[in-house]
Amino acid sequence: MIIEQILVSKLWVFCYLLGDERSSEGILVDPAGDYKKIFQKIKEHKLTIKWVINTHGHFDHTSGNAYFLNKTNAKLLIHKADEIWLRGRMSRLFTRVMGGRTSPEPDGYLEDGNELIIGDTIFKVIHTPGHSRGSICLYTSGHVFTGDTLF
Repeated sequence: MIIEQILVSKLWVFCYLLGDERSSEGILVDPAGDYKKIFQKIKEHKLTIKWVINTHGHFDHTSGNAYFLNKTNAKLLIHKADEIWLRGRMSRLFTRVMGGRTSPEPDGYLEDGNELIIGDTIFKVIHTPGHSRGSICLYTSGHVFTGDTLF
């Protein structure tokens, strides 16, 4: 499994690029800022991004949604309770400040217990409300991707 932890933006947020070497499928988690840097990692690993996943809807984790959905033709997934953050006035404003565009609508919703599969790797969705009502973590054997759940 490919795991790239990419430190991005002025707010020091982590974006994760997760990939399966056999299938060349990938997941991009919380893309925000430094879009060229992130896209270079996608090209470097020769991944086809299947999903852009937001661990929650705050702008510092979503401001790159539009960019990467356009570049990769991936599908956007988020927990329904945080969908409202994607279109909020403050989110739109701060997304512009981060150099992004307003996020498109999600293509689907993540719920506790969902499983996402890329190649031989299964990621389990764990709903972890607290930082926001719709915060989620992604778990796969030996790894948990928490967004801001562990702030």
